[in-house]
Amino acid sequence: MIKVKFRNKGEIRMGSPYNLYSIKLEGEWVPDLPKDDWQNIHTRSPDGRYLVLTSWDTTDNKPGFYFILIDALKKSYMRTDVFRGCCTKLEWMEDGVFWEAWSIEGERSGKLPRPPL
Repeated sequence: MIKVKFRNKGEIRMGSPYNLYSIKLEGEWVPDLPKDDWQNIHTRSPDGRYLVLTSWDTTDNKPGFYFILIDALKKSYMRTDVFRGCCTKLEWMEDGVFWEAWSIEGERSGKLPRPPL
């Protein structure tokens, strides 16, 4: 199982309630990912095989985020498309990975398909 440590807490924007972090991943195998611009919101499968991390995307000064889904067994990972807003919740569920976000248009939610176990 991959362990996640969040470090170097900072503000995403001056006065924002949302923060950014650098991460350190530890385990038998860890993917080569950028160390900065992460949210401290993550989830994992009950067996620890899958880990889902949340990273900031602030292209054109518009807040957004994307997920990195890591498969520790296959030693691989994938990146999702960018979702606009600020991620507020991420939860592993039987039928997928559920997320919630806040954006200027209001609250949003979605679900990523659950990888095969």
